[in-house]
Amino acid sequence: LAPAAATVLLIDDDPQIHDLVGMDLQEAGYRVVSAASGAEGLRMAAEMQPAVVVLDLMMPGLSGFEVAAELRRDVRTQGIPIVILTSKDLTAEDRQRLGDNIAALLSKAPEQRRSLRATVRQALARRAKKEA
Repeated sequence: LAPAAATVLLIDDDPQIHDLVGMDLQEAGYRVVSAASGAEGLRMAAEMQPAVVVLDLMMPGLSGFEVAAELRRDVRTQGIPIVILTSKDLTAEDRQRLGDNIAALLSKAPEQRRSLRATVRQALARRAKKEA
């Protein structure tokens, strides 16, 4: 899947992250669509079938943990790779809760955020291999 053809759904309640991450992924050739809440993100994921979901864990209402679990339960979205982008320090329990539901886990710290493009590209490549 060429980056230009890939839509990334960014689910985060922080408008600044939408600006920073959205701009970065658009520069890399991705089409970025934003959702400001977990519920909105779930609805958009089911409707749009994005190539990748970039998801924050700490949101009011539905947490990223709940969104990831719901994306895996829904047959329309269960094949979409999920990249977690969070400022939360994850405990062993958090990691276990996410389990196999996610393709990658990144911190919102600037040095980790910079590797998001490569992480999204890798998630797309793995998905393409699985579907081939």
